[in-house]
Amino acid sequence: MMAALEAQPTEIKQFIKTITEGWDELDGNPMIELRALQEHGAPNVARFALDWLDDAVQHAEAMNSAGRNVYMCINPVDAENIDAGKGAKDYDIMAAFFNFADADTDGAMQNILSFAGPKFTMSVKTGTQPFVRGHCYWRLEEPVRNLQAWREVQQSIAHSLQTDEVVINPSRIMRVAGTVSWPSEKKKAKGYTDEIVTMRTQFSTDRDPVPFERMMRAFPKAEKVVEEVAFSIDLGKQAMDREMAQQAIMSGDDWHHNVVRLVASYVAKGLGDNEIHAITDNFTQPPFDVDDTRREVQQAIDGARAKGWTPEPDPMAERMQSQNHAMNIALEPEQPQQPPIPQGEWPTPYNAWDASILPRREWIYGYDYIKKYVSVTASAGGIGKTSAIIVEALAIATGKPILGTAVKSQENAWIINLEDPISEMQMRVLAAMKHYDMTKEEIEGKLFIDGEDTMSITLAAESRDGLITNDDLLEHMTQKIIQNNIGVVMLDPFVSAHLVNENNNGSVQAVVAMIRKLARDTNTSFNLVHHIRKTNGEDATVDSIRGAGSLIGAARAARVINRITPEDAQALGVSEHESRGIFRIDDGKANLAPPSDKAIYRRMISVEIANGEHIGVATEFKLPDLFEGVETKNLYNVQRVVGSAEGEGEPFKADVRAGKWVGKAIADELNLDLDKPGEKARAKAIAKQWVQSGSLKVEKIADKRSGRDVPCVIVGEWVNWEEV
Repeated sequence: MMAALEAQPTEIKQFIKTITEGWDELDGNPMIELRALQEHGAPNVARFALDWLDDAVQHAEAMNSAGRNVYMCINPVDAENIDAGKGAKDYDIMAAFFNFADADTDGAMQNILSFAGPKFTMSVKTGTQPFVRGHCYWRLEEPVRNLQAWREVQQSIAHSLQTDEVVINPSRIMRVAGTVSWPSEKKKAKGYTDEIVTMRTQFSTDRDPVPFERMMRAFPKAEKVVEEVAFSIDLGKQAMDREMAQQAIMSGDDWHHNVVRLVASYVAKGLGDNEIHAITDNFTQPPFDVDDTRREVQQAIDGARAKGWTPEPDPMAERMQSQNHAMNIALEPEQPQQPPIPQGEWPTPYNAWDASILPRREWIYGYDYIKKYVSVTASAGGIGKTSAIIVEALAIATGKPILGTAVKSQENAWIINLEDPISEMQMRVLAAMKHYDMTKEEIEGKLFIDGEDTMSITLAAESRDGLITNDDLLEHMTQKIIQNNIGVVMLDPFVSAHLVNENNNGSVQAVVAMIRKLARDTNTSFNLVHHIRKTNGEDATVDSIRGAGSLIGAARAARVINRITPEDAQALGVSEHESRGIFRIDDGKANLAPPSDKAIYRRMISVEIANGEHIGVATEFKLPDLFEGVETKNLYNVQRVVGSAEGEGEPFKADVRAGKWVGKAIADELNLDLDKPGEKARAKAIAKQWVQSGSLKVEKIADKRSGRDVPCVIVGEWVNWEEV
C-alpha cells in the first residue's frame, strides 16, 4: 500500500523564496498572497509580509494537508485597499518579476521545451498523469511596472506556445511547489491522480534572467485572425499521412485523391511550388509524362493555397521584414544576388618570406579596437559602461586621448544603443562634451548615434524552422557604414540585436560571424557591449560573460568592467572624498595585443547640463602612487628600528593584525595614520614592496608569549649610509 502523500514544507519555502526574490526592493509593503481552493466551498485567502515567510509556509502546509489545493499570486500584492478574505485584483499588483506559462493540456509542455527563444529559468511539474503538465517561469532582469505591456507578452506566450490562454492577468495565481495536487472527481475520472508538485531551477546550461525587451521581441503581440477555412490540418499526423499517401500513389491507388491530399500537406508545411514539384515529379505513372504530373500538381497547389492551407508567416521572419521595411531595405525575392567572390584552390602553399612588406594590424584605440575585428566589453548594469563607451567614441572621433588611452587612428564612430532612447544618449554626449570642453565643430559629421527609438534591428533569430539570418539588414548596414566613412561601431547591448538563445554556441557563432563579415567588408572595428551573469559578490572575469563561449572565442579583444567599492578604493590608497564612482577595466582577452599587467581605472563624475539634469561622465582615474615622497633615507631608518627590535628579542610581525605589525614602524617613519584606510593601505604596500626587494625579509621566529613560531619581519639587505 502506497504511503499517503504529504506537503513538503522545505520545497514550499524554496518556491516562495524564489518567487519573492527582489520584492524587498520595491517601495511600499509588498505582500505574499496564498489562496487555498477546494472543489466545494469558499476559497481561503491569506496574505503575509515578506518577513513572515515561515508563517506563510506553515499556512500552505496546513491548508494542503486539509485537502485544499494551494496557489500563490505570482506578482507582489499591495494589500492596502483589499478587504480581508478577498483576493487581489489586477489593480492591486505592484510589478511583475516573471513571465510564466501554464502547460495544462497534452503536448503544451513539449511546445515550451522545443521553443528556440529565451529559455525558462524555473519549471514546476504539476502532474504526470494522464500526461505531463507544468508551469514555466522566465525571471525578468528588472521588475516590470508597465503591466499592460506585461499582459500583452503573457497573451503572446499563450498564443505562441499554445498554453493556457487565461494565464495572462497580473493577479494570476499558480500552484505552489511542494504541495500535493488534489484532482477533482471529474479529473480523476479522466486519469488524473494525487501527485506532489515539484520545482526545478538548475539546468544543464546557465539560465540568466531575461530582459523584458527580449521577451517582447521573442513573443510579439499576437493579432487575432478570423478563421475563414472550415477545416484544419492535424500537423501532428502529417508525417505518417505523407508516407501512407506516397505508398498509395506509387501503387496507383486513387492517384489523384492522394496527390491532392499530399500536396495540401506540403503547402501547409510551408514548401514552395518548386520544392513541391521536385518531390512529386517522381509520382509520374505511365502513360502520363512529367509535364502531365506537373499540371495536376500545380492545380492542387493553387487550390490548397486558395483554401488557406498556406501557414501563417513565421513571426520571427515577419519581425525582421517589418524592421527592414522601416529602414527602406529592399526585400524583393527577385533582387539579384551578388556573385560570390572567387576563391583559389586550397590548400594554399605558404609564400610570404619578407615580414617588412606585410600589412600591420590596424589598431584604432589602445589595444581595444582594431579594424576588421570584433571586440567585447562586458559589465553588470549601472556601473558606467555606457558612459565609458560614449567617451571612448568621442576620443576616437576627435583623435584626442581624453581618457589617457592613445588614439592611434582618428575614425568616425557610430554608437547603436538598443536600450536607451535617443534623448538619453544625447544628454550623455552633451555632458561628456561639456566636461572635456569639446565643441560642435569637433564632433559634427564624425559621431553617429542611434537609440532604441530610432533603430530596431534583428540580425538573426531562431524561428520554428531553425536559424534565420537577416542578410538584407547586414548588406544595408554595410552600405551605411561605407557611405558615412565609419571606422568604429559600438553595439550596446549585443543581446538586443538578435533573437537567438545566447547559450546556444552554434546560433551565437552564426550571429558573430555576421558581425565579423560586416567588420571585414567595411574595414571597421566592431565593439559588442554585453552583460555578465551574477557573480555573488566576486569580481567578474571573462568567464562571467553571459551566454555561449563562442562569443568570446570569436572576439579579438575582451574587457570586463568591475565596480570598486568605496572601502576597496580607500584600501588602494584613494582618499575618502574620491572613493565613490570608481570602476576597473580588466583586459580579459587580447589575443592580438601585447600582454597587459595593469588594470585601467575610471571614475564617474556628475556634470550638470543646460536643461538642469545631472549626468554621469566617465573620466580617467589613476590610483595614487603609494611610494610618492618615500626616499632611501626612510628605508634606512625603518631598517634600524626593525633591526633593533629583532636584537631585543621582540621582532616586528608580518601579520597586519598583530599588535607589533611592521607597518607601525613604517607609519611612524612616514607620519601615517593607520586608522585611515588609505594610509594603512599605503603602509601595507610599502612593507610588501620592501620585502619583495629584499630590503626586509620574513622569517618564522619563536614567539615568547604563544610559544610557537610566527612570521616576523627582520632586516634583509642593509642600506648603507653612502646610498642614503
